[in-house]
Parts: sequence; C-alpha cells; structure tokens
Amino acid sequence: MNGEGCFIKQCRDTVAFRNELLVYRSGFPHRAKLQSVEDNRTLRFSLLPGKPYADQPFTARLIRQLALVISSLHKLKRDNEKVLCHWDNQPCNLLWDAETGQMNLVDFSDIRLAPPEADICHLFLFWAEWLTPADLRKWTGMFLHSYTGQVPLSTARWKREYCKAKRRFDARRHKHGRQEAEVNPDRQLNRKYLSGLNLPCTPHGCAQSRSR
Repeated sequence: MNGEGCFIKQCRDTVAFRNELLVYRSGFPHRAKLQSVEDNRTLRFSLLPGKPYADQPFTARLIRQLALVISSLHKLKRDNEKVLCHWDNQPCNLLWDAETGQMNLVDFSDIRLAPPEADICHLFLFWAEWLTPADLRKWTGMFLHSYTGQVPLSTARWKREYCKAKRRFDARRHKHGRQEAEVNPDRQLNRKYLSGLNLPCTPHGCAQSRSR
C-alpha cells in the first residue's frame, strides 16, 4: 500500500516480518529506508526510485550493479557453503534507476540460508525466458565475472542447485498461470546452457569443486 512518499507493507506472517527486519536492521545498503515499525506485522518504508531492471535495456553498468547487490546480500550471513539468499529475485524485486545507476532489492520475506548457486540459478532462469542464446551467454558471463570477485561459487553445487531451482521456478510459473505462448522459443536451448554452465574459477571455488 502506498502513502505519500512511503510504502506500507503488511507481512503475511511473523516469519516474513522477522525476515524483513533482519535485512532492514543490517548493514545492507541496497534497499529502501525503513521509516517505522507500525505493529508486529506492518512496516513503513520510503519509496524507491527506479523500475524493474528487466523492463530496461541490459547494459554492462546494470549487470555489474546487479551482481554487486546480490553478492552484498549473500555476504551478510554465511554458514559453511550457505549464504543469505533472497529466494524470490524476480525482476520486480530488483529496481534499477538508470539515471543514478543505483540498484535496490525489495521484499525480503522469503530470505533463507542456502547455497548462493540456488539464488543465481533462479535469477538466470528468468533471463532464459526472454534473452537470445547469444545474449544469455554474454550477460551471464559478465554477471558471474563480477559476482565471483566477491563470493566464490562451485560448478558441482551449481549442477545440483540448478535442478532444484528449475523445479521451483516452473512451479511458480504454473501457480501464476503463465501461458506457453509467452515462452521464449529459445528457452530450452537457454536452459540446456544453464544446466551445464562452468563457473569462473576462483581459487576458493575451484578447491571446493575439486573436493566434491
């Protein structure tokens, strides 16, 4: 619900409320400003500029900011191979302001500790819905180059988490009634590429991959 200069969110339950507060009371900078806690399920935020990033042309600047925002969230909390994942990084939850070059993340209700590959697989599955195979390779490569400079990834974990992310992604599409006519004709080719993706090799990530 929008008010004058603010957005009021009614969380669906206490778990979602606690998840939102965890991020808004952390040092994560790529988010709206929390103005007040209205009650034990209601939060008031400042309005954010920008539009869903997927509604705007992809550029190197946009992709680098996207990688920065997601890696920053993942670095907030880590437990062995798990990080703090957003779990619902659909395009409408990532707002890009092309004028300022700022990217912000919203809706932290579903955050959880999970392998970072799970969050990134989910992100890329959206891209596979509309990008050409050439563009998918270009933009995933650029994103991973920026992201893995901050958080290591494992090719072995990617292959495992990709299958889970695809099932989750398809279940959500079915739930929301997406029609087959809307599907990118290159989707299957894009998904095949994602399923076999070899990740950029960082020293930490490569050591993990060889140990599995």
